[in-house]
Amino acid sequence: MRRLAFVLVMVSAVCAAWGAPQSVAVGKATLSAAVLDWDGQTIIASGGASLVASSNAPLKPGGTRLDYMKAETITIQLLRDANKKLAMKSASATGGVVMKAKRSDQEQTTDGKPLTIIRDVSATARSAVLTQNQDAVKLTGNVIIKITDPGAAEPYALITGEIVTVSLKDNKIHIEGPPGKQAEFTITPKEQAK
Repeated sequence: MRRLAFVLVMVSAVCAAWGAPQSVAVGKATLSAAVLDWDGQTIIASGGASLVASSNAPLKPGGTRLDYMKAETITIQLLRDANKKLAMKSASATGGVVMKAKRSDQEQTTDGKPLTIIRDVSATARSAVLTQNQDAVKLTGNVIIKITDPGAAEPYALITGEIVTVSLKDNKIHIEGPPGKQAEFTITPKEQAK
């Protein structure tokens, strides 16, 4: 009886480990998926891939920080940095891309004082590329981006287009519509207190 229980526990552990998502740390990010393939210069994560950025640094006004990107497949190109450590050169995601980020906008109160607002950014697309210098994300294919104020149900801004490039260093967004159709950018004004 004990032997049978031990065998069942061992088989369960092996099956759980075999079917469990795998992960690898790349700089300040973690890449995980059902399957990871690495050839020394490239890591391909497939089967529910997730790239999670980990940063404790405060978000500076006028910047955007990528929290995570999920897709069917994420491919990371690696390079050796000045300290000869492997670092992320670029990343590309394909198949049902979902991106989450935080955006810090500098505005002014009614009396002219500076006010920093941290907004949530949610995006979906068919594919995405985090550029080589990692200062922009280019989303392609039926892109929908919602930028939401803290505690608000309605998005502050809704962006749709075929190709949208989100700059992480200066909060600029470049939107291109599909052939024969216009790109769209909708802003929901805040309701004024009565």
